[in-house]
Amino acid sequence: MTEDTRITDLRQPHSVDDPLTEIAREGARRMLAAALRAEADAFVADLAEDRLPDGRRRVVRHG
Repeated sequence: MTEDTRITDLRQPHSVDDPLTEIAREGARRMLAAALRAEADAFVADLAEDRLPDGRRRVVRHG
């Protein structure tokens, strides 16, 4: 009896086959992060004049 053992590497869903795919993914991540920052900045700017009864700004952005 012969044992025929074959090991096949399985591709993981998050793995990248080529450098161009990784470049595209990283670009998409950066664009999404920039869009989220812009959205947060616009939100804070729209509410910049809103004040609490003690005069402090109602909405501020940290970090």
